[in-house]
Amino acid sequence: MVIRFIKEHAELGERELSTSEAADLIRQVAELYPIEARRLDHVVWRHVSGRDVFKDEDVEIPERSREL
Repeated sequence: MVIRFIKEHAELGERELSTSEAADLIRQVAELYPIEARRLDHVVWRHVSGRDVFKDEDVEIPERSREL
């Protein structure tokens, strides 16, 4: 699922993507954001599978935002 997502969104065309290449891409993207590669992989997997990307308990809402 994650490999298919990467191929569709990275515009790789018909190029084959190995699992190790996909893992490397996930690691590289995760380095650009404050997220662990394992977590990013899971978020992509949840998105592709049609589930909510984040579970309610995974989302932290700052105190100020709750007041609004």
